[in-house]
Amino acid sequence: MDEPVAQTNAEQQEPSNEETASPSPQAKAPIKEVKEEDLPSTSIAPPEDAIVVTDDRSVLKRIIVEGHGNPPPLFSRCLVHYVGRLQRDGSIFMDTRTESQSQQPVKVVSGRHSSAKETGLWLAVATMRVGEKAIVFIQDPKYGYGAAGNFSFPAVPPSSSLTYEVEMVGFEEPQQPDESADDASGLLFEERLERAEQRRVQGNQLFTEGRYQEALSKYAVALSYMDEDFMIQLEGFYEDKAKQVKLPIHLNMAMCQLRSKDFQTAIYNCSEVLKIEPGNAKALFRRGTARHALGQTELALPDLQAAAEKSPKDAAIARELAALHNTLRQERKATASLFKGRLPPPTQNQQQGRGVEDRSNLPPEQVAIRVPSSRGSIWSWISRVFGWLQGLLRLGQRQAGRS
Repeated sequence: MDEPVAQTNAEQQEPSNEETASPSPQAKAPIKEVKEEDLPSTSIAPPEDAIVVTDDRSVLKRIIVEGHGNPPPLFSRCLVHYVGRLQRDGSIFMDTRTESQSQQPVKVVSGRHSSAKETGLWLAVATMRVGEKAIVFIQDPKYGYGAAGNFSFPAVPPSSSLTYEVEMVGFEEPQQPDESADDASGLLFEERLERAEQRRVQGNQLFTEGRYQEALSKYAVALSYMDEDFMIQLEGFYEDKAKQVKLPIHLNMAMCQLRSKDFQTAIYNCSEVLKIEPGNAKALFRRGTARHALGQTELALPDLQAAAEKSPKDAAIARELAALHNTLRQERKATASLFKGRLPPPTQNQQQGRGVEDRSNLPPEQVAIRVPSSRGSIWSWISRVFGWLQGLLRLGQRQAGRS
C-alpha cells in the first residue's frame, strides 16, 4: 500500500510499500516434483519456469515439495534447514544439518531486508509454507554476501551468485511491539527497522479504512524507532536501509495530511522525502498539490512540472498541473483587473518617444514612468521622474492640510 487528494495512477486507493524490498506474491508457475537426489552438484542455474521472489528477478525460487497452510507473516521467526552452494561450481559453503551436532534447524526472519548478508534467503523464506522444500537462486550478489564476500565462516568468495536448498520446518508469528518507544534503545538495528515496518503496515490498514488520524499516530510511532539520535550513528549500508524504511512512512503521512487538509505538515513530510530522494515523483506531486491548496502557486508550479516530467503518463499529476495553470490564469486576470484604469493612456508625444509631458497635476498613482529608449533623452526621463515626485509631494501636502 502506498502513499491523498489527487493521487497518482499507481496510488489511487492505498498508501505505499514500494520503497522497501519485499518479496513478490508467490507466482502461479506449475510445480514440478523433483527428487532431492536429482539436485545438481555442479554449475547451478535457475530454470525458465522459476518463481520470481523479488521484482528485479534477482531472487528466484523453484518448489521441490509443496508445503501446507499460509506463508509466515512478515518478520516471523522461521525454523529452516538449508544447504548453501556457490552457483559457479556447486560447492557447499553451509549445511545447517552437518554444522549442528543436534541437527537443530536455524532461525531466520521472514522478509528481513535490513541485513547486510543473505537478504535473498530471508525474502524467499517469506514466500514458503510449512513443510515446503525449495531451491532458492540468488542471482545478484547483493542479496547474498555482496561484492566483498565473506572470509570468516561461512567462506564465500566476492561477488558470488548462490543457491540454497531450503526446507521450512515451522515459524512463530512476530510479537506486537509495545506502543512505547522507550524500549527501542535496547533493540538491534534490524529489530528497529522491523518494528517501524510493522507500524507502517498497521497505519496503511487504518488509512484504507479512512481513519487518518489513527494512521498518522501509527506512522509517528514508526518514525520514533528511527529518531535523530539513532540515524546520526549510521553510515553506508545501514544508513541507506534506514532511509529506505523512512521514505514511504513520510509519503504515507503526507497522504493522510492531504486528506485531512493539513497542507503545511504535508509539505514538510514531502520535503523530508526529497532530502532522501530528490526526484521522487510522488513527493513532488503531493508537495505541489499542498502548495496549490495553500495558494502558493508560484512554488507549486516547479514541483508539479518536475513530477510531470518524472511521470509523464500519470493522469492525476496532469490533472493537478492543468488545474494549477487555470489558477495562475485567473490570478493574472485578477491582477490586470485590479490595475485597469489606474494608468492613463499614452499621449501623442509618448507614443512618438519625444517631448516631456507636464504631469505635476496628476495623482501619483496615475503617473507612468517610462525608461528612455535608445533614441530618447535621459534628461526627458529625469524630468518625468521629477514630475512624478512633485505629484507625490502635492498629494502629501493636501493630506496634511486635511488632518
